[in-house]
This record gives sequence, C-alpha cells and structure tokens, in this order.
Amino acid sequence: MAIGLAFLYLLLSMVCSTVNELIARALKLRAENLRDGIQELVEDPNFTGIAQAIYQHPLVNSLEKRARPSYIHARTFAAALVDTVGGTASEVDDLRNAIATNASIPEALRTKLALVTASAATVAEAQGAVEVWFDDAMDRVSGWYKRKAQLITLVVGAVVTLVLNVDSIAFANDLIVNPTVRQVFVESASQLAASGPAGSPPPALDVAQIRAQLGPVGFSFGWSLPAEAATIEAWLSRAVGWLITVIAISMGAPFWFDLVNRLANLRATGPRPLRATEERG
Repeated sequence: MAIGLAFLYLLLSMVCSTVNELIARALKLRAENLRDGIQELVEDPNFTGIAQAIYQHPLVNSLEKRARPSYIHARTFAAALVDTVGGTASEVDDLRNAIATNASIPEALRTKLALVTASAATVAEAQGAVEVWFDDAMDRVSGWYKRKAQLITLVVGAVVTLVLNVDSIAFANDLIVNPTVRQVFVESASQLAASGPAGSPPPALDVAQIRAQLGPVGFSFGWSLPAEAATIEAWLSRAVGWLITVIAISMGAPFWFDLVNRLANLRATGPRPLRATEERG
C-alpha cells in the first residue's frame, strides 16, 4: 500500500510542479524576485537609482530584450555595479573616491561598498569582492523564491485535491480492498522508478500513459456522492483525507520520486535473509 500512496503523491506533485512553473513564467516571478533582491542590495526601493542604472547597463540590458532577466551572473552584476558607481576608475583608490563622492549613491550603499571593498588592492579585486557579496545576497533571495513557490504549491495542491476529490483515506482503502488497483499502482511505480536512480530528478509527466494504465481497472478520481457520503462523519473523513493529500503534495515531486525508488528497490530485493542465529533461535 505504501508504494501505491507514494506513487499517487508523486503524480500529483508532478502535476502541481508543472502548474507552478506555468504560473511562475506567466507572472515572471523569478525576474521580479531577482529585481526585489537587487533593489534591497543596492538600497533602491523605488527602482529609480542604482538598481535601475544596473538594469539599464549594456551588460545586463542585453540579457533579455523584451523583459527583465530572471538570472544575472555575479560577474555581470559586479562589472555593471562597479562601472555604474566608479565610472572610468582604473585604480582602486579612484574607485573608492568615486564611491565616496558620487551623490547618486545612497549612504547605506556607500557604507556597504566601503566594507565590501576594504581589503581590495586593485579594481579587479574590488569587483571580485562585489561578486562574492552578490552571491551571498542571492542565496537569501533564493530563499524568498522558495517560500513563494511553497505557498503557490500549497494553493495549487489544494485546488487539484478538491477538483479531483483526492481523498487519501479513501484511496488507501481502495488499495487495501482492491488488489487489481493495488497491482496496477505497484507496477506503474516500479516502471517509473526504473527511469532513474534515487536522488535523480523525476521524469516528465506522461498523463496519457498513466490514464491508459489506470483506466482498465476502473479506478478514477472525481466527485460522486452516494447517500452514505452525505453524513457529517463522511465529510469529516473526506476533509481529513484532503488535508493529508495537500500536505503530501507540498513535500514535492523529488521527495516522492526518491521514496518511490527506494520502495520499489526494497520490493525487488525482498526481505533480508535470516541469519544463522535467527534460524536456530
């Protein structure tokens, strides 16, 4: 039963991952997240100063012709920032002087740059220090995006769960009482596990193949409300089943793909042979 549940959650997680990616692209979430991070980094909350100048710099502006870039390499950012705040400075002292006297640089950014480039002996070293500073900041920005993605996953997972009426409790009961359904899910999970080792990314979702596998056994999700399902107890059980499904989906496709792999391998190898002492005991 465990591998059947894990396989179900993997399929649903893959569906949600696909929807999440479509939402992220449509809303340009990565590009907006990157811009927010750069605005905070260079103390330009209104996008009217240094951040805007960086995005208008030829090195950055050339990355995306029609929209803001969703990724900027640290080397590109550092070169654009040093060129923006330092102009034609070829010596590190000239760069520091330009930073100190450039009226367009916010005082907070001026302090940051002074600390970041304090140990630099050349402009190249100063630019390298800015690269490290940028990479450190982007680690935090990546955390912002992951939290946004997790929230979207929860919402999408809840919608998918309710639309398809994926009740984990009812599904577990189906696996227990219906050996045909259980066998189909086990075989499907084993085939999917064979597509890659544990720890590898899950393969692309093939909805047509999955429907072809599950169709003959008469198993499907959806809404049907027999008379006994209208009781309060039935609705409470259904709500708990939905909640379990949403929580499981939020754990992500990589987690479930790895678990399906491990369960499939465990099933293939069978139980551990008894030791001699265990046989005698």
